[in-house]
Amino acid sequence: MENIKQIELYKSRGYTACISEAFGTFAHNIKTIFLHTWLYALVLAVVSSAMVSAATDVMTVGFTTGNALAFVAMLLLSVCATAALYARGSMLVNGQTMKWNTVRMARIMLLVVVFYVVVGIVLGLIAFIMATPGKGTAASASLSVTSLVINAVSIVIWLVVLPYLYVFAKYMNEPGAKLGRLVFRGFGAGVRHWGFIFITVFLTDLCVTVCAVILALPVVIILSARLTSIDGVVTLGDPSGLPAYFGAMQFGLFALASFIWSYISIVMLLVCFFMYGSIETRIKEKKAYVNNQKTLQE
Repeated sequence: MENIKQIELYKSRGYTACISEAFGTFAHNIKTIFLHTWLYALVLAVVSSAMVSAATDVMTVGFTTGNALAFVAMLLLSVCATAALYARGSMLVNGQTMKWNTVRMARIMLLVVVFYVVVGIVLGLIAFIMATPGKGTAASASLSVTSLVINAVSIVIWLVVLPYLYVFAKYMNEPGAKLGRLVFRGFGAGVRHWGFIFITVFLTDLCVTVCAVILALPVVIILSARLTSIDGVVTLGDPSGLPAYFGAMQFGLFALASFIWSYISIVMLLVCFFMYGSIETRIKEKKAYVNNQKTLQE
């Protein structure tokens, strides 16, 4: 397996250097990355588009056992396809086999899914407790306050778990690492470099925002048309008015946007890896400095 070239993972870098190195590595190795990941990105694109189609079917014809199961199945397949894509991208960096990377990425994705389920339950309980029955101004005010609280809690949770980006990158690049131990021990190291991780992630998000807006614009337009049509059919009983080919056009557009986003996400994965390499280097340099100081004092 040919690894991507021009990459030095373990080097002390600033947050802007981690980002620029990730973009540079992707640009210099785009052919290698594409040849080894296009099939995984394509599968993820098709599954993600099918999941969106299943969700719109639920909104169009209402909740049924069939379309609910279809949506859940597509959601699970989307998680599996995402894990496979990230495993393939990680393989090009760490040099391990696809099987090795898939197993490790599957464990990470399972942990992430459990985390989201728990967070969803917590936020649901908050919404249930704060909900005010009835209609009118009181109910509207209660909904606004509930939404504000849920958003605030979500941001706090995201800030707290941010160091796990370092933990997961460490797990994917160190063969001897154990996820169970890293969940606690690695988190402490991530917390000590929380500021570095936050700024790196924040600047990365700013860099990809332009790409995200460009990709999202046609998707939002076509989705808005579909939702408007659904609202007219369900609420007013009007005919759909959408052309017969609209479903195929929606599927193709979502699939194309998802396919392109897959490679943007690989760049973000590289940013996390360079961030991890920089933190590891700083930890080793600090230990070496402390040991030298002890030796000099003795």
